[in-house]
Amino acid sequence: MEKRYIGQEFTAPEVPVEKEPQPFPLLAMITPLLLGGAMFAFTQSPISLLFCLLSPVMLIGNFATTKSRDKRRLAKAIATFESRLEVLTARLATERVTEFDLRLKESPSTQEAHEHAMNRGPLLWTRRPEHWSFLNVRLGIGTMNSRNTIKDSSRGDMLPEFQEKLTEVVEANQTLDGVPLIDNLYDSGALGIAGSPVQAMGSINSILVQLTALHSPAELVVASLLTPRWSRELEWLKWMPHTSSPHSPLEGSHLADSAASASAVLSGIEGVVEARLAQAKTQRRGAMGKRMPRSNAAARSARAPTRAPSRPSPRSCC
Repeated sequence: MEKRYIGQEFTAPEVPVEKEPQPFPLLAMITPLLLGGAMFAFTQSPISLLFCLLSPVMLIGNFATTKSRDKRRLAKAIATFESRLEVLTARLATERVTEFDLRLKESPSTQEAHEHAMNRGPLLWTRRPEHWSFLNVRLGIGTMNSRNTIKDSSRGDMLPEFQEKLTEVVEANQTLDGVPLIDNLYDSGALGIAGSPVQAMGSINSILVQLTALHSPAELVVASLLTPRWSRELEWLKWMPHTSSPHSPLEGSHLADSAASASAVLSGIEGVVEARLAQAKTQRRGAMGKRMPRSNAAARSARAPTRAPSRPSPRSCC
């Protein structure tokens, strides 16, 4: 089974806070001077003047000390933030490489699947119903959201220049380029390919190669309803064990290229769907732990009505 990159949550460094400047205590300084002047007028004692001057001096000293302490705290917070942001950036850069490599391995390309099928490699028929990657198909590569997240406890009073630095790091690591675009046939229920026959043929062959190379014919069945032209293009399907598996819930031929044969195959598929809907409305699938879908049609997986202890029933894909 392919390794799956789960991702992790990184904690963002705390952005330095913009503290409101402390006002100069002018009123607190004037009040002792007025009271001291009144005391001197009554007592005529110079000592009263010393006492009235003592309070403003203490206030000025306290104001200067607090301001100096706030500057030191801000400088320390900035240094801590920048060092932790640097560490976070380095960790994310390393993790991006790991995520990129593992996500490529999670979903083999059509060429890789074909090579393993032709050479009976280790990936041949390895996906099982209990695996997270069962019925996954790789549609191509592109830009996807990273599975790593950054927990940011932003507040409104943060210093803008440092908040912007953190935002740049977060945005730079939100997406990842060149990773597989994956669809799961069980979750989606159906997969349609639009375009001219020339344009669509490559995509159809690619998906069928992946499905038949990575899934056993004991667990995946392929059926087709085609026109004579498409029948020639997909003639290779008749050599695949997935179209004639003894484990298949369908009776008779699985490949149709005429109205009569298509009617027979479609009737068989509808019969399987009806039987499984009646017997397995709440049955859950392996590790996915999800309820079975209400319908299965072309290019979708079908659920087993009753899974035997020794061998699961095959899924059908047509």
